[in-house]
Amino acid sequence: MSSRKYTPKSLAESHSDLAITEDEKRASMSNFKDKIDRIKLSISTLSRNYRDGFEMRDYACVVVYDYKKREKRFKRTDNGEIVERRPFGPGDDQRRFL
Repeated sequence: MSSRKYTPKSLAESHSDLAITEDEKRASMSNFKDKIDRIKLSISTLSRNYRDGFEMRDYACVVVYDYKKREKRFKRTDNGEIVERRPFGPGDDQRRFL
């Protein structure tokens, strides 16, 4: 308890201090809630990936057409790995001009 002498001004200052402190408490609790929610989301994502046994990722790829084998290959641009092969579909027989 404060040892302020009672005056209308001291009452108003104490009331203002209380409001400021309660606002700081709400902001602090909101920050902690955000941190907790981010951690929960991370746990959920990691658990789902572990349960499913894989993780979906996007990679930049280029399509390489092999007209002799009539297949198209999807090749990663960062390491050159072939990530997927597909037989030609309708319209894939048309040679492309660059």
